[in-house]
Amino acid sequence: MASIVERPKKSGEITYQVKWREDGAWQTENFAGDEGADQAAQFKKLVEAHGNRWPHGWTKGHGFVAPEEHPNDHLLGDWAHRYVDGLNTVDPRTKHDYKRDIENHFLALSGGSCDLPTRRSLVGSWVGGI
Repeated sequence: MASIVERPKKSGEITYQVKWREDGAWQTENFAGDEGADQAAQFKKLVEAHGNRWPHGWTKGHGFVAPEEHPNDHLLGDWAHRYVDGLNTVDPRTKHDYKRDIENHFLALSGGSCDLPTRRSLVGSWVGGI
């Protein structure tokens, strides 16, 4: 169970610290400012709703931050289809089967769209490890 601790600073400002134990270790997140108490209470509820764990997608000290995007990233589904289209030693029937497998086994897992960013180097190392 998470708790909120008021932590006064020398300046007189109060910081609200949310504390909880995760796998036996103390975890904390601090909130300050005019809305600090409300933000801490809301974050405490999030931690408790996630089973006393960091909420998914939360970055300590920053909150919910959009994932970092790289200019060379591609969506997995788009990349996989382009890869199959580029196979020149495979007959059309096999390409059709590969694309069906992409739809049924990769994209179906994410409800029809897979927004997993991929980089050529990461995919190459993944394929090499198979």
